[in-house]
Amino acid sequence: MWRYLALRKLGAVFVETILLVVCVLVAHYIRFHGYTPVLADRNQILLRAIVMAIVFQLSLHLNDIYGFSGTRPSREYAGRLCQALAMATAILCVIYFLSPALTIGRGVFIIAMLLSSGFLILWHMLLRFYLVSRPPHTNLLVLGTLPIPTCWCSEPGNLRARP
Repeated sequence: MWRYLALRKLGAVFVETILLVVCVLVAHYIRFHGYTPVLADRNQILLRAIVMAIVFQLSLHLNDIYGFSGTRPSREYAGRLCQALAMATAILCVIYFLSPALTIGRGVFIIAMLLSSGFLILWHMLLRFYLVSRPPHTNLLVLGTLPIPTCWCSEPGNLRARP
């Protein structure tokens, strides 16, 4: 079970990272009205988008957003998600102050933050609702051929033993 849960978390993190990079690229496209720069600039934009996605992922992990406990989204969870978004914004501001070469531009940054924040809130709400709505997966190992194990296999809800 733990291996499945780890793969599910890893898959969610991977898909989310790719979609965060796409949010930054869409923000760049919106800001510059579809202007596509030369190939070297495209690589720089992609690198900056990846840096932004990594910062978001680190802040989400530090606030334990990926703790899939199977509960519905609550106020406490929403608070942690907002803290993670605020922390990512603050970290990105510090990174851009210390290394101006990684700056993606004011307009692009604001649009990317709005798109990424909206996407993350919607994504995590839908992810939580999906995990809650799924029926729990159970495994049953039956050993023996006496009537009791046979009865359990035919009627899983019937767990009483016969004398």
